[in-house]
Amino acid sequence: MLKVSGEPWLWSILPEQLGGFLEQVQWTNAPDLVGSSAKHGVEYFGVAIK
Repeated sequence: MLKVSGEPWLWSILPEQLGGFLEQVQWTNAPDLVGSSAKHGVEYFGVAIK
């Protein structure tokens, strides 16, 4: 789907691994800034703060 639209797939992580990854790189998950935790198509949106 991304190839057809010309959008490159740069990076991904499983939602359940996100918190641990962010902790390792000294970022904080900030789900309240997303506005919704709903799935959009095949993507989940995530927001983190440093």
